[in-house]
Amino acid sequence: MEFKIKPVPNNLDPVQWIKNAIIQLIHKAVEALSPHDMVGFSFCSKDFKNGEGWLRFKPVKEVAIDDVWNTITSIYQSNSSGLSTETFCFRVTSVRLPSGLGRSRKYNNYKEECRARRGIVLIKNSDNLCLPRAIVVAMAYVDHDVDYHKIRTNRGKIQDQKAMNLLEETKITIADCGAGIPELQRFQNHLSGYKLTVYLYGRKGRDVMFEGDSAGKHLNLMYHEGHYNVITSLTAAFACIYYCQECHVPYNNKTDHRCGGTCAACQQSPACSKGEEVCINCKECKRAFRGQRCFDNHKIHNICTQISRCENCFAIYRNARKHTCEEVFCKTCNNYVERDHLCYMPTEKGTPKMVDTVFVFYDLETMQEEKLEDGSLLHQPNLCVFVQCCDTCINEEKLYFCQKCGFRQKILTDDVISTFMGHILNLRKRFKHVIVLAHNGGGFDHQFILNYILTQTDLTPELIMRGTKLVSMFLNNVRFLDSLNYFSMALSKLPKVFDLTELKKGYFPHLFNTSGNQNYIGPMPPIEAFDPDNLKFNEREALLAWHAGKITAYPTLIYWHSRV
Repeated sequence: MEFKIKPVPNNLDPVQWIKNAIIQLIHKAVEALSPHDMVGFSFCSKDFKNGEGWLRFKPVKEVAIDDVWNTITSIYQSNSSGLSTETFCFRVTSVRLPSGLGRSRKYNNYKEECRARRGIVLIKNSDNLCLPRAIVVAMAYVDHDVDYHKIRTNRGKIQDQKAMNLLEETKITIADCGAGIPELQRFQNHLSGYKLTVYLYGRKGRDVMFEGDSAGKHLNLMYHEGHYNVITSLTAAFACIYYCQECHVPYNNKTDHRCGGTCAACQQSPACSKGEEVCINCKECKRAFRGQRCFDNHKIHNICTQISRCENCFAIYRNARKHTCEEVFCKTCNNYVERDHLCYMPTEKGTPKMVDTVFVFYDLETMQEEKLEDGSLLHQPNLCVFVQCCDTCINEEKLYFCQKCGFRQKILTDDVISTFMGHILNLRKRFKHVIVLAHNGGGFDHQFILNYILTQTDLTPELIMRGTKLVSMFLNNVRFLDSLNYFSMALSKLPKVFDLTELKKGYFPHLFNTSGNQNYIGPMPPIEAFDPDNLKFNEREALLAWHAGKITAYPTLIYWHSRV
C-alpha cells in the first residue's frame, strides 16, 4: 500500500497521529488471518537513501505493534528529514499455513514403532512381568538359543516358564506397578557374564535409564511408559548406520565419532589398556602399540599399511599421501601447508559451469483496473517480454534463433503468466539448469510467478526470503533470481554505468495501461499517466521536460525491448 502523509492538524501530536494510522493498517492487514498464519512487514520510500526496513516473518499471534513501529521509526530517521513530500510504501505479506489433524509422525505411537522396526522385539504380556520376559528373550538372542523363536513368540508358554524360573533364581518379586531400577540392579547382580542396558525411548539411544557394571554379552532393552521391549539391533532401533555403545552415540559416518572406546594405536574397540603390558614397536609402520594384543590387531586389520609414523618429525600420517615433515592440513585452504603459514580465504579459480544451462531474462507490465475492498488496485499482468540464451548461443549477439534453445526473444500478451510458466516448465525438461532473472523480481515480477505455482500447480517451491521479498526461489532445476541483488540500481541507470548508448529505459505511462488502451494510437498520454509524483525530484523534472517535448504516442514494445 502506497500513501502520502497529510499535514498534521495543529491540535494533535504528529508522532501519535502517524502511529495511529500505522496501527490501523496493521489491524486491517491481519484481521482475516488465523493466529498461526505467518506475516511480514516492510516499509520504504522512493526518497530513502539507505534502503527499506523490514520485520521478519512471524506468527500473527506474536506480532507486536511496538516492534513494527520501532522498525518504521528507525528506518525513517536514518533515511529522511521531512514528512510532507514523501510517498511511503507499507507492504504486508501473509502466508496462510495449512492446518489439519493428520499424521505428524511416521508412527502413531510407541507400540506401532516397535512393531515396525526390525531391531526391536515387542514383548506382549497381560501381566506385570515384562522385564523378566524381556531379559529371557534378550538372553536367548545373544546366546543363539535354538529355541529363540519359540521364546520370542511365547510358543507353548515357554517364555512364561523361563521368566518365572528367572524370578525364582533371583528371588525377586515384581510389584503390581512393575519393575524399576532396584529390580534391574538385582537382575544385573545375578546375571554374571551379561551386561544389562536399558535405553529410554525417543532419544535415539542417547539417554540410558540403567547400565550394568559387569562386562559380558550385552542385553539391550528399551523402556517407555512402564513397559520393556528387547533391542536386537541398536542401529536398526535408533535408525543410524553406526552406534557407539561406549558413549551411547548414534552416527552415520565412521569419521564422525571417536571416543575412548577405540584404541588410538590399533584403531579397534574396545580400547587397549595403557601401561599394563610392554610397549611393542612395529618395524614397518614405526608406531608403538600397547602390548601383543594391540600389535596383533593392527596387523590383522591392515592398519600397518594405512598409518605410519615419521622418524624425523614423529608425525602420524596416512600412507595414501606422501608425507612431508612440518606440514599440517589447513581446513581453510583445504590443503597441506607449512605449520606457520599465513592463511587467507582462497579465491575461486574455476570458471562457472555453463554446460546444459539456459538463462531467461523477463519483465512484466500490469494493468491496475480492478479495485479491491481496501481501496488498493489489483495488478494484473498483460505483457511479458523475455529474452533467453543457452550455453550454445550466449556469446552470439545477433542470433535470432538458436538450434538448442529456440527463439531468443518472445512477446506474450495473452494469459501471460500461464504461457510464460508453461515455457519455463518445458525448458526444465530440456536443460539441466534453468536460471530465470528479473530486475526487482523479488519485490514484483516473481510474486506473480509464485502465486501461479501455489494456486495452479502441484509443485512445491523452496524460498529464501529477506523480509517480505524473495531473494531466490527454487523449483527443482529452475532458479528464479533477482538481478537487483547483484547490482543495486534502477534499470534506468544501467546504460550509463555500462556505457551503453544504443538503448535506454525511457518512460512508460503505467496508469494508461488499461484494457481500452491496448490498441491506442494518438497523442501522448497526459503527464498524470506517468505517475510523476512517485519519482524523485530530479527524475520528475527530467520526465516533465521529456513529456513536454513529445507530441506522438510512445510505442509500448520499444519501451519493453529496452528494459529487457
